[in-house]
Amino acid sequence: MLYTSERNYGCRFLEIALFGYRALILENEKIRTLILLDKGTEIVELNHKQSDTDFLWRSPLGLSCLQKIRWAPRDDQILTDGYTGGWFEAFPNVGPACIYKGAHLPHYGEACYLPWEYAVVKDEPSEVAIRCFVRTTKFPCAVEKTFTLKTGVATLFIEESVKNLGGEDLHYQWGHHPNFGPPFIDENCVIDMPKADLAVDYSAPSGRLETGAEGTWPFVRGRNGTTVDLRSVPAGGSGLCEEIAVKNLREGRLKVTNLKTRTGIRLEWDVTRFPHNLMWLVCNGDIGYPRYGATHVLGFVPRNDAIRGLAQSVTDGNAALIRPGEIVTLWISATAELGL
Repeated sequence: MLYTSERNYGCRFLEIALFGYRALILENEKIRTLILLDKGTEIVELNHKQSDTDFLWRSPLGLSCLQKIRWAPRDDQILTDGYTGGWFEAFPNVGPACIYKGAHLPHYGEACYLPWEYAVVKDEPSEVAIRCFVRTTKFPCAVEKTFTLKTGVATLFIEESVKNLGGEDLHYQWGHHPNFGPPFIDENCVIDMPKADLAVDYSAPSGRLETGAEGTWPFVRGRNGTTVDLRSVPAGGSGLCEEIAVKNLREGRLKVTNLKTRTGIRLEWDVTRFPHNLMWLVCNGDIGYPRYGATHVLGFVPRNDAIRGLAQSVTDGNAALIRPGEIVTLWISATAELGL
């Protein structure tokens, strides 16, 4: 790590310990973010200072779950037993636990479960940049991610790369999973996304959609022949639980705006790397383990593959490939907005 000076103004960072986990606070005049180094660089806070709006969802388990469990006894429950909510990365599997070339890949993992190291790239009042890096365990890959804040700009910039360190071709899936929650998310929120193909992967039996229904953003076929406009976010307590595949995006962007509080969060990314997305909406309709009907969340998964899970993607012949020594790159950003 480079030598850095301590600063309480402008762009700055601070390493802290949170329930025994190393973490970083990055902030400038506009926003503050909290990143869990020891849990996959998971972002558990993205706060717009002027409005005191933390856009990210905090799961019912809360951050205190970090001190209770680090690993579940079964691969398919590693994620949910220690799920703080927030924004995590999925690599090399975006979907349920599976086996690939003899490796037992956990749900959405493994990059999001591992402790990462970091180095200071730039530390000035005008800009701070932190490079985080990890060598995945089940996959022979080096993953690097640089978080950057610039003075006076309410944007978290992320640049990332993955390198195949092995001697054989590897199939992979890659995605980012930001989740937004109350008090920002309520019935006053609207979603803006570019035109895309839609397919309902799942809808709770009591919900408004039919599993398997298709459409074009923002419209999809609902129950009893109705048409549902997905731009409007339903109120908490309405009993919905939906997962909707958003495929073949023309642009890498989405925005969620609360029309009452006049706050919003805008995501932008490299659509050539992530041409697909997934919309996850729960309005207290997620019954049973792990949330037992106590969740109101709106999540998205910009991703490189529209198929759920690496093993299924390989079987279907659609999985992306990274060759020995090859490096693939990505950029994604999140901007807080006020006064819309």
